[in-house]
Amino acid sequence: RRKVAEQELAGLAGQNQVLRQEKEQLVQRARKEINVARTKLQSQLASQRRAAEREAEKLTAEADLFFRQRTEEAKLRRQKAEIEAAAALEKIESEARGFEARLAALASQGDLAVRAALVERLGSIRFTLEPVATVIPLAMPSLQASSAKAGSP
Repeated sequence: RRKVAEQELAGLAGQNQVLRQEKEQLVQRARKEINVARTKLQSQLASQRRAAEREAEKLTAEADLFFRQRTEEAKLRRQKAEIEAAAALEKIESEARGFEARLAALASQGDLAVRAALVERLGSIRFTLEPVATVIPLAMPSLQASSAKAGSP
């Protein structure tokens, strides 16, 4: 019996040793697979990071270009507006100087300038002269009726 137990014990010890070796092999294989997976994931992560950095650089460059273009457009619009404003101001100032000169000339002439302006203005008005006999019947039919009553007793 003892021999059987010793044999069983020796067999169990052998099995234990085999199981320990299998366990160690499984652990080493799992570590190797984890390391391979980790290396692969790190490689993918590094690749994705580089792609994201390139995309960020591209977007930054596009944004900078857009900003520069919009800034240049705004500068051009402002310059154009300033030129137009300066031209309008010059025109208005020129007109004002003309009015001031005309006013000074009129002021120096006194009543003569007013009369000359009135005569000039009257030159553009059209008058139609009609004989009184043809105008009165057309303009005042009530006068004609009252003169007819007064004349027929």
